[in-house]
Amino acid sequence: MHLVRAPLLRHLSVVTAICGAAFGLIEATVFAVVDTGLHEPPAFVGVVVSAEGVGALVGGVAVTIAIHRLPETALVITGQALAAIGIGVLITATLPTVLIGAALLGAALPIINVAALTLLQHTTPNPLMGRVTAAFDLANTVPYTVSIALGALLVTALPYQAVLGLVVTGCALAALYATLTLRVRTPPTRRTEPPRSQPDSIRSSR
Repeated sequence: MHLVRAPLLRHLSVVTAICGAAFGLIEATVFAVVDTGLHEPPAFVGVVVSAEGVGALVGGVAVTIAIHRLPETALVITGQALAAIGIGVLITATLPTVLIGAALLGAALPIINVAALTLLQHTTPNPLMGRVTAAFDLANTVPYTVSIALGALLVTALPYQAVLGLVVTGCALAALYATLTLRVRTPPTRRTEPPRSQPDSIRSSR
């Protein structure tokens, strides 16, 4: 399988798997942040999600500009670091910090996704694109799904700060692993064709 044989894609899959496992823990923990941390009703989760959506819009615009100027690997690492900072801010559980943390997390998601998928497309032959993309999605969604169930269990047994600490650790580990294993890849440059030689008839007429 190309995803396993290609070192860059193999390491990228590990990074996204770690990231997916970390993000899955957030799904249940956000309710604990709202209830125990902010002392707000469950409906207030909608406000937190709206802040995340605003961050996602900003991150989406930013990555569409940055993807043409920075290596995809650098953007993956930046997104992971931004997610770790956002989750770390959530731990303080005051209204301003929760909204800021949610916005930072929202901004990180499109940066990670766009950069990872762009890198996948640039390093995968066209005939293998469908199978490699499906395997890559599987490597991300399985840890994420399992982690959602695990997060629901952990949040009943541990303080939400401890669970969010695990998320921060996971994002930081993903960023560190990406830094150590993903070779820097520069954005593709447009090749310029050398000038064509003129026909003999034209050269002889001068």
